[in-house]
Amino acid sequence: MNDKVLITGADGFVGKHIRGGKPYIGRITHLGLSKQTKDCVGILHLAAKSNKRICEDDTAGCLQSNLYGLCDVLEIALQKKLWVVHASTFAVSDTSLYGLSKLIGEEICHIYQRKGVEVHIIRLPIIYGPHDQADKVVTKFISQLKRGIEPSIGNGAKFPFAYVEDIAVMFESICDRLAGGYGKPFTLRELRDAIKECL
Repeated sequence: MNDKVLITGADGFVGKHIRGGKPYIGRITHLGLSKQTKDCVGILHLAAKSNKRICEDDTAGCLQSNLYGLCDVLEIALQKKLWVVHASTFAVSDTSLYGLSKLIGEEICHIYQRKGVEVHIIRLPIIYGPHDQADKVVTKFISQLKRGIEPSIGNGAKFPFAYVEDIAVMFESICDRLAGGYGKPFTLRELRDAIKECL
């Protein structure tokens, strides 16, 4: 990323795979964001409680992270004229607290868009890859099949899936474009050597 982009949730499953941003690790607060966004052009907002079971068990924590944290991000963006990329979910129509918190979060984003903040909402699919949580569907299926257990496959409903590295590259590309970057810089020697290696 050519200009500084603050990444909230940089220590999370997706955030750990994103390169080139300025990580924000810890509880999101207005004061903390104000300090961390110095010289930044935008915020990639990944921080959230995304496990449905954890959200149900910790309602206050879910709302604090998924709604109040988002409000702090958007308020700082409004004050400092920063753009925001907000990670939402395909499951906004889900009846879980997690799905509802993300749906309300999108509505809050729309309010700030009307206030003049450049907010981009990305609805993420089910993301899988190395070091994913053991109770996530792909990891769970792999574990069950390795043990000779046939996973429960439900009623045949279809769900979107994406590999974590692909999602990370997508976010890097979006942030580069918003920050005014177009492609990665290489010397002609590096270009030639890369072509030779491919050939």
